[in-house]
Amino acid sequence: MIALWGGLAGIVVAITLVWRGLGRFERPGFVAGFAVALFVLPVAVHGFAHWDAHTRPDASALTPGLVHFLRTDVPERAVVYADLETSYRISAYAPVYVANGPPAHVANTKANDPDARRAALLEFLHTHDVAIPRRYGAGWLVLQGPEAGRSGRPPRLP
Repeated sequence: MIALWGGLAGIVVAITLVWRGLGRFERPGFVAGFAVALFVLPVAVHGFAHWDAHTRPDASALTPGLVHFLRTDVPERAVVYADLETSYRISAYAPVYVANGPPAHVANTKANDPDARRAALLEFLHTHDVAIPRRYGAGWLVLQGPEAGRSGRPPRLP
C-alpha cells in the first residue's frame, strides 16, 4: 500500500515539475521511448509466456450448502468447532465465532492460546471426544474429508 501511494505521489510530482518547466528529461522523444520498450519487453514476454488462465478448484473451499447453513441456521455469534483451515474460511463467510484458527492468524494471548487450541483440535480429531469442543463453548461442529471418519461417514457422536 505504501508503494502504491508513494508511486502515485512520485507521478504527481513529476507531472507538476514538467508542467512548470522544472523537469528536464535527458533524452526526450524516440530514444527514451525505445529504451522504455527495451526494459518492459522482457517482462511482458515472460509474463505472457507463463500466463495460465486455468483456475484450479480449491480443495479446501466450503461447499455452498455449508455456507448457506452457517448463514441461515447457525445463530450469529455461535461458536463453531472445525479444523484450522475450515475455521479460517468459516470466519470469512458467517457471523460466528470459531474456536480454532491457524496460529499465524490468531493473536497469541493467554485467552486465545492458539498452540493449546491446535493441540486440543488434534486430540479431538484422534479421539472424537466431544468434551473438547464443549470446553471451548462450541455448539456446532464441522467435519470434512478424513476428519469425518475413515469410512467417509461421520463418526458416532452424541
